[in-house]
Amino acid sequence: MNAEESNAAQQSEAERCLRENQRRLATLLSNLPGMAYRCRNDTDWTMELVSDGCEALTGYSASDLVGAGVHTYNSLIHPDDRDRIWNEVQEALKRGLPFRLTYRIRTADGREKWVWEQGVGVYSGANLEALEGFITDITDRKDAEAKLKAQYERFQTIIEHTDAGYFRIGMDGCFEDVNPAWLRMYGFASREEAIGLHFSAVQVQQDIGKAEETVDGLVRGESVASGEFSRLRRDGAVGYHTFSANPVLDGDRVIGLEGFLVDITDRKTADLERQRSEQRYSALFNSMQEGVAIHKLSYRNGIAENYILLDVNRRYEEILGVRREDVVDRAATDVYESQAAPYLKEYASVVQTGTPLQFETYFPPMDKYFVISVAHLGDCRFATIFFDVTAQRRTEEQYRLISENAADVIWLWDPMEGRCIYVSPSVRQLRGFAPEEVMAQPVDQAISPDSYGIVTAELQRRRAAIEAGDEAARIGTNEIDFLRKDGTCVSTETVTKLLSEGRQAIRYVLGVSRDITERKRTEIALHQLEDQLRQAQKLESVGRLAGGIAHDFNNLLTVINGYSGLILEQLKPFDPLHPFALEIANAGDRAASLTKQLLAFSRKQVIEPRVFDLNTTIRQSAPMLQRLIGEDISLQTDLDDSLGQVLADPDQIHQVIMNLAVNARDAMPAGGRLEIRTANADLNEADGAVMHHGATPGRYVLLTVTDSGHGMDETIREHIFEPFFTTKETGKGTGLGLSTVYGIVRQSGGWIDVWSEVGSGTSLKVYLPRTDGRREPEREEISGPMEGGRETILVVEDQQSVRSFAAAALRQCGYHVIQASDGDDAISAAGKYPGEIHLLLTDVVMPGISGKVSSERLKEMRPGLKVLFMSGYTADIIAQRGVLDRDVAFLHKPFSAVDLAAKVREVLAQPSRPQAGT
Repeated sequence: MNAEESNAAQQSEAERCLRENQRRLATLLSNLPGMAYRCRNDTDWTMELVSDGCEALTGYSASDLVGAGVHTYNSLIHPDDRDRIWNEVQEALKRGLPFRLTYRIRTADGREKWVWEQGVGVYSGANLEALEGFITDITDRKDAEAKLKAQYERFQTIIEHTDAGYFRIGMDGCFEDVNPAWLRMYGFASREEAIGLHFSAVQVQQDIGKAEETVDGLVRGESVASGEFSRLRRDGAVGYHTFSANPVLDGDRVIGLEGFLVDITDRKTADLERQRSEQRYSALFNSMQEGVAIHKLSYRNGIAENYILLDVNRRYEEILGVRREDVVDRAATDVYESQAAPYLKEYASVVQTGTPLQFETYFPPMDKYFVISVAHLGDCRFATIFFDVTAQRRTEEQYRLISENAADVIWLWDPMEGRCIYVSPSVRQLRGFAPEEVMAQPVDQAISPDSYGIVTAELQRRRAAIEAGDEAARIGTNEIDFLRKDGTCVSTETVTKLLSEGRQAIRYVLGVSRDITERKRTEIALHQLEDQLRQAQKLESVGRLAGGIAHDFNNLLTVINGYSGLILEQLKPFDPLHPFALEIANAGDRAASLTKQLLAFSRKQVIEPRVFDLNTTIRQSAPMLQRLIGEDISLQTDLDDSLGQVLADPDQIHQVIMNLAVNARDAMPAGGRLEIRTANADLNEADGAVMHHGATPGRYVLLTVTDSGHGMDETIREHIFEPFFTTKETGKGTGLGLSTVYGIVRQSGGWIDVWSEVGSGTSLKVYLPRTDGRREPEREEISGPMEGGRETILVVEDQQSVRSFAAAALRQCGYHVIQASDGDDAISAAGKYPGEIHLLLTDVVMPGISGKVSSERLKEMRPGLKVLFMSGYTADIIAQRGVLDRDVAFLHKPFSAVDLAAKVREVLAQPSRPQAGT
């Protein structure tokens, strides 16, 4: 074999060996739980080779990955991990090292998997030719790590938030970890202050040895230790806790110990305090200056029959002249040598109710008076304390002398006899009787019948309270009207104290009476002033309430009434839905009417005052009034031909006349006469005008409405202008009729005077300011179909529902509508719109800039822009925005689609006025 043949044979053998090695490598890789790969260094790192494990790992076949497959090496990597992975690969290649990576891949079915990869760079000379590596699925391991981490975090959360103190101590006896509860218990601010401290540093000196024994036992392998310990806080205070600890093991080797502490400082402190209290009690018990005895009730068949003396103090021995050893553990009947135990009923009551009792008694052997206080001690035990009140009784004689010269009347009443047993001489000035005469009078002849009923009921109530243990009920104050000798009454402020004697809870009533006649007169006058003030405040507060709800309610009614009107226009009368829509519209109209009444009462309704003739209004209303009141009521008018003009809202004054007529009709259910008169009235100070609430001197037009009905008493008359006050049956009146009249008249600058007597009818006089202004022509009502146009209208309204309705109604009329939710949005929309905007329809009060401000800015942008304001707020709120001037177009909510269309057409038809400076 020549050299050439030898070389060929060697090459053939080498190729055979290479193929065999590749086959063996492919077999080996196909059996590994992962994917081997090779990808070339191009833009997308295209796969050149993948092992059979690629489909199990990624869900893609080799054909999906190799060459011009669906995915490249780069696309398999999760997008959130790509930048990090390529930085790590480049860093490893730069240093000439294999790269080891952990990241997520996206599988063919969209799942995420965690993988671990090890690979190297393949170079051709100095150039990176490819990457080769092996990728293994580690999802299960990552899930296990996550679960372990979650468990650890939950454990740490429990440790961090438990009220029990956690600690871990190393083999050197120093703290390695503590939780916040431990820090609080020991008074440390942070872990850093505690970590590294030896456990003995936080032990009370006398407990260090015990703590060291516990630690040594755990280190030797004892499974658990528990008990109580004292502890030394950082501020030097001593606390107490229970503990439970166990060793920390690494295999079989103890590497530390850990445990929990539960604070029992309060309980231990209470125990120590109880011990000290018992010591103090013993010392106090024997040093008291009052006699004290401890007893225990004894029972037979469930009924208390006696009591045993358990203990007595030294003062008890001195008072009763007995020795302790002669009375302790003996029955009361034996100690006091009596057939029945003294005061058994009272003592048993204290034990049964747990309510303390105090009573006064006389002790004949010593010729002394005592007050005995009884307290329940738990179970069947009770304590009695004896107070010597003999000196107090002797002082009473001195007080008697004082009472003889007192200006107030001092008296002592005996309820058993029903008369006074003592009255001070000052009763002569109070009642005109001598003391002897008063002491001979029964109580029902001494005070007025009304006061007698009050006093009797009060005495029974206080007696029951005292018998129930309420000692505060012994003293009370009442106003009592005493009868004078001349038959008149004198009002007094009387303070009484109920006195006991012996076993009687109430034996006498001690009283002190002071004449308060002048004070009563002053109080009556003050109450009258307060009533007037409260009435004014009540009307004002309800007025504020009515005004406050107007805005939101009017917005809702705008949407309800507006859309119901649009629906009715679309429905034929025979349509089955037409009656439903009509009911909605009618209900909305009634709600709008109710809102107007509330606003009229609150004097915050948007009004349009004009100079007009009141007589003309009455004559025009007469036919309607006659139909309204019915044929059984005669309507008569007496109108002054020289009547002056009135400056007010004609519609509101018409409403006043209608409401007064309805109110008069209701007062004449069987028919009668209704008279309406007008006259001029000039009032001044001499006429007493200022005596009427709300009246001022001046020139007025007087409208008088008189009926022949049943009339009113003073009580009803005082409330007739209050909102929701009515004397009608439930469901037959809102109580807003006269309150609406009151609001309209006051808003118009006038006032009302009422005269009425039961059975004689009622007369209401309405005073309206008179003016010399010229009467304005009547305005024509707008009717007929909605008139539209082709102009562009910018609608600005922060309430979306109102905005949508206004836009829909205008579009139905042919207008082009641009919508904006507030002033800023409107300015932005106007700036972007290329065409002409003819009209701005804007709400007055909106978030951000107001409708007035935004309209001014828009007119600067578009000089020919016309403006129509709308609002559901009350007049005072709108006036603050400057949109109630007579030259400003305004539409009040609620409004219908017809109202809106007519007003828009009216404003668009007006000639444009040049702005100042143009």
